[in-house]
Amino acid sequence: MSEKVYSIKDMEVISGIKAHTIRMWERRYGLLKPSRTGTNIRFYDDQELRRLMNVAHLVGCHYKISKVARMDDDQLRRLVLEQNELHAGQEAIISQFVMHMLHFDSAGFSRLLSEVMARYGFEEAVFRVIFPFLNKVGTFWQVGSVYPAQEHFISAMIRHQFICELERRQLEPKGEKSMLFFLHENELHELPLLYYAAVAARKGFRIIYLGPGVPLSDLEHLDVLAGVTHVLTVFTNALEHEELNTILQRLTGLLPGKEFIISGHQLKLHSLKLPEGFTLISKYHAFDAMFP
Repeated sequence: MSEKVYSIKDMEVISGIKAHTIRMWERRYGLLKPSRTGTNIRFYDDQELRRLMNVAHLVGCHYKISKVARMDDDQLRRLVLEQNELHAGQEAIISQFVMHMLHFDSAGFSRLLSEVMARYGFEEAVFRVIFPFLNKVGTFWQVGSVYPAQEHFISAMIRHQFICELERRQLEPKGEKSMLFFLHENELHELPLLYYAAVAARKGFRIIYLGPGVPLSDLEHLDVLAGVTHVLTVFTNALEHEELNTILQRLTGLLPGKEFIISGHQLKLHSLKLPEGFTLISKYHAFDAMFP
């Protein structure tokens, strides 16, 4: 893969610094030295992006741009690390995750992920840092500021952490209730499902985790599901109103007598009259509150 180059719009989206401010900092302080195309359009490399991200972070920590703009890259990096140790807030941590993602730094990403989990605990880390970070990555992807490979890279590492947490919690004593987790065959966004499964395991549910891409017809052939009391699934990928309604009706027929819990972006887009026995959760913490 050739080195990624960034337009000034990419730099704005990733750093949070407006394009006109970036241009002003270039003119006034010589902060960045972009290359230019034959038609005089700016473009930037990874080193320039890293420098801007570090400067943006320090300016956010109330350092004067006139001071930090004079620092070389090593000085900026050291000062950012010092600030992160003193003020390891949500935005600072997310910025670190972004930089590890952009450079496929698996060791740095994994180490930071473990630190965040240890500091906040699983649920709090997910609310405060992981899901906000993933939302930011989604924005980067929409505007073409990151490669799909970079998104897959971080998703795989976060998924591994979620699975480890779920496995650890499943070893704890469980009650009589059990919950089935699955995504239908055209749905592949697994991280929310894993999160819900880990929370349910902490609440004492026995977990039956099928994961993504499950054909609905398979559910009627699984005898083990007879003892399931609750079913949770998530709808993120695009669906037509009638298609979504058909899936919900089929679930009612395939798994009669179960309590269904559903979530996901598609349910916010469509105003559905839910079948009897279905509960919609619109926010992650609402699921936790369902089972005190």
